[in-house]
Amino acid sequence: MTLKEMWSKMVARLEMTMQAYSVDTWIRSMVPLGIEGEQLIVKACAQSLLSTIVTSFQEKLNEAARFVDAPVKSVLLVPQDNCEEWEVKFASLDESKSVNELVKLIDDGVQKYDSVPLNPKYNFENFVVGSSNKFLYAAARAVADSPGQTYNPLFIYGGTGLGKTHIMQAIGNDVLLSDEKKRILYVTSEKFVTDFVTSIRTSKDGNSSFRKKYREVDVLMIDDIQFIAGKEATQEEMFHTFNELYQAGKQIILTSDRKPKEIQGLDDRLCSRFEWGLNVDVLPPDLETRIAILQKKAQMNNQNIDFEVLQFMAEKVDSNVREMEGLLNKVILLARVHDEKPTIEIVQEVLKEIVVKSEENITSEMIIEKVCEYFNVSKNDLLGKKKNREVVEPRQMCIYLITDLVHNMPLAKIGNIFGGRDHTTIMHARDKVAQKLETNIKTKVQITDLKDLLLRR
Repeated sequence: MTLKEMWSKMVARLEMTMQAYSVDTWIRSMVPLGIEGEQLIVKACAQSLLSTIVTSFQEKLNEAARFVDAPVKSVLLVPQDNCEEWEVKFASLDESKSVNELVKLIDDGVQKYDSVPLNPKYNFENFVVGSSNKFLYAAARAVADSPGQTYNPLFIYGGTGLGKTHIMQAIGNDVLLSDEKKRILYVTSEKFVTDFVTSIRTSKDGNSSFRKKYREVDVLMIDDIQFIAGKEATQEEMFHTFNELYQAGKQIILTSDRKPKEIQGLDDRLCSRFEWGLNVDVLPPDLETRIAILQKKAQMNNQNIDFEVLQFMAEKVDSNVREMEGLLNKVILLARVHDEKPTIEIVQEVLKEIVVKSEENITSEMIIEKVCEYFNVSKNDLLGKKKNREVVEPRQMCIYLITDLVHNMPLAKIGNIFGGRDHTTIMHARDKVAQKLETNIKTKVQITDLKDLLLRR
């Protein structure tokens, strides 16, 4: 696969995860220049817009880079009016060479540490502390000050887009500031599983290279650890990795969408170990904290946005920080296009343009699939007669979502989908979730997450 082919695959991936307008306006004009280490160097936009583009699209570009089958972990965007040095550096490279050959040419045989790079913007200074996360912040600071000595492991759980990855990487960045020789490994659970499976398939040294990578570190950070549930061999390897690091006094930090005991299919030994240190939940921020987050993000983009505009945005997105930041980035971009300050009118215009799947296209089958995936339960259990809490609560939420999002479906038909249940049972499940949404923050987060998965792309 050549550089051009790799970039084409990345753009195709971005077309699946981004709005068509953003891809056409910003991504298609970018030009891949070459590869250095594990970074793809890409010529982007003018220097004046670069910080905004990085904030808006960096994570999606990194994800697309890791998605393609190539030795690239992240993307470095360079301004088109100041990239001569990079163009000269890559000018002599043969574009017909594969990306693996390009990596070898640039690195000259130097081995790179195989880790997803930490985002420098994920630091403690940029983390806005409020009533919902002040305990988490204090715990993270303590871990950064004494890795392996305080709160080991640190297990952070909560809904999507609430800052779990930010605070975890902030710990890693802070540890490196104190000692740049510290070996920090940040990966997603998907990467851990992929590395393990690959080592089984290709390793000639009994997985020693895999174990060296994961066990000879000072801080191991794994995002979304819940996805190793049900994978017996991977959990066995994680168990031994955990034990070796813990006994050596090395820090382990994990994130999940739920606490260890609620991860169905998680080995009891791992569940116990994940609870050894400190389990901290992160809750949705209140209005004041959401406004403070938007103020911080606006300052990082050198934007002076009126308080009432920030408050209007904070009121429109009340649970997902990541979605709120995405709204802010779109507002800033549109304001620059109009050459004016962000206003409530611009926010309203952006809100209208957000791509939302029509609820008319949502089917009961799609909801069932997403609920099973989100709660890690089987379809047979969800639709069946099991009455344990791990199945009943997802079942009730699934019924609530079907009644809410699938229009004109009779309750009797929903009852037939769920094993022939009576329509009054369906009504009870629907109403119970509706009542919880008024008082239970956890339920609100879960329903918001599921609606986000179903309606937004």
